Order: sequence, then structure tokens, then C-alpha cells
Amino acid sequence: MSLTGRLGLLAIIVVIPNASCTMIGASELETPSPETTDDHPEFEGVRAREALTSLERRRRALEALAGRAPSSGPAMSIGDAGSLEWPLDGDLIYRFGREQRPNGIVLRWNGVGIAGLPGNPVRAVRDGLVVLAGPFEGYGPTVVLSHGNGFYSLYLYLEEITVAEGHSVDVGHVVGTVGGTDTPEGPHIEFQIRAPIEGAVPEAQDPLQWLRPRAGG
Repeated sequence: MSLTGRLGLLAIIVVIPNASCTMIGASELETPSPETTDDHPEFEGVRAREALTSLERRRRALEALAGRAPSSGPAMSIGDAGSLEWPLDGDLIYRFGREQRPNGIVLRWNGVGIAGLPGNPVRAVRDGLVVLAGPFEGYGPTVVLSHGNGFYSLYLYLEEITVAEGHSVDVGHVVGTVGGTDTPEGPHIEFQIRAPIEGAVPEAQDPLQWLRPRAGG
């Protein structure tokens, strides 16, 4: 199936603090079970949609204030899939999508986890406009870049933030440093890509479909 086809099949994403994932039951179409673990308390779907809607309003306001496009280059599009630079050189510790835990709980991760040493630089994967530089939905210090057309990249579980809202950054610019030391996964960042579906609120995509392929996957 083409990337465009896969985008059309995505479901609503529920954001969960400290885990970046959705807990699901036997069926992905059913309402998630209210049962939670200490590490994965559940957020309601409306909270996630409100957060992303707020980001969209922030993006439009910042772009209007700046009086220019979100970056010096063209806006992001489906054609950029497979071409983005990696934000951090590290091992993947979890991947986008379903994960079956030994205790039977099924999780749905909204991004990929990339391990790194605390304080290591985290870089922008593409030119963009900083629409968030601060705490975000339980992930701790976070940077969100708008790449135009409703496309975003998210850099979660940072230790420090090195950019300011409203500023444009180039690809490779350091947006923060590796944090996540207090998470069950240890020092790492979570990297997410959000893209609009038929003009709707941007939803989580598999970042590995957007990042450049690298040895070892």
C-alpha cells in the first residue's frame, strides 16, 4: 500500500503522558479499557485533539506575526517521506504502532524512541517554525516545529530547550538536548511526525516512513 493510502487509514490518536502511547483492548476500534498502569495513565481522546487544535492555532498566529512562510524552504508535503534527517544518532528503543507487553497489555506508540546520552544535541529534521518550546502534555520539555501545510515534527522528553517560539530554524539546528532520564525507557527522546488527513487535525504518522533509511533500520 502506498504512503498516501496508509495515511488515509490512520485512526484518532490518544496522547498519554510519560508514555506517548495509546492503551488499547482486543480491538483497535473499541473504546480503550479504563484499566491503567502507574507508568501509562490514560488521557481521553478529546484532550489530544484539543492540544493539536491549539497547536494549529498557534502555528497560524506565529506565521501571520512573522509575515513569512514557516521556513526558508518550501512547505512540507507527502513527497518528503523518506527524506528527513534524523534528529539524533542512537538506537531505536521502541517503534511506532502496536506493542504487545508480556503481561498482555497492548500499547500503541505515537512515535519512535531514540536512545541517547543525557545532554546530547537533538537536531531539527527539516527547516521549520518553532510553535512550541516548553512543557507539553506530560512529556516534559518539548519542541514542536511547523513545516507548513499542517505538518509538524515533535521532539519529546528533552532535557534542555535551545530554541524560542516564533523563531525559524534550519535543518540540523540544535533544538534541545536528550532527556528522558526519569522514564522507564531511560535517557532518550521520542520523535513524532504529525500530518493532516484531508484537512483534519494533524495525526501521528510512522516516523520511519519519513526519516532517511539508515543501516540497521
